[in-house]
Amino acid sequence: DDIIASIAIQEKRLPVVIFSEDADLYQCIKSNVSIMSINRSTANACLMYPAKFEKVFEISHDRWADVKSICGCTTDNIPGIEGVGETLAIKYLKGEMPNGIRKSRIESESGQATIKFTDRLVRLPFDGNVIPFSWEPDNFNHKYIAKLIDDYGLYTMQSEFWDKFFGF
Repeated sequence: DDIIASIAIQEKRLPVVIFSEDADLYQCIKSNVSIMSINRSTANACLMYPAKFEKVFEISHDRWADVKSICGCTTDNIPGIEGVGETLAIKYLKGEMPNGIRKSRIESESGQATIKFTDRLVRLPFDGNVIPFSWEPDNFNHKYIAKLIDDYGLYTMQSEFWDKFFGF
């Protein structure tokens, strides 16, 4: 995640599409960086970009790390505030969370300590250290991509959508 975030931060001129189902990477979204994911049950592709993100989540895309700081990240085994998922974390950040036990957990001293600790783990790149990376685009090699898909068992990429996407 830190390498991907570093590339996304540094690339300013070319469009970047991150292929991942990892919602942590939503914090990399910006004007030239989008996230593409595939719904495993339908094999439909979803492209998330700033305007769509803000329509879906009703917050600015640059607040995603704040959301993850509150709710944690189950895929990376990072606990957040007990009983608070992404939806409630967003409501809290928007000032729309009703008073109750979950809100009091967030605002408690221990809750604030958890959020501070979790923020350090979920914010990309780790500790704000951008990994220097430079590259130049080359010609797209269809055969190489097909070999990578096969070699690494990326079977979700062997579909009609990806065949069209890669030009197979």
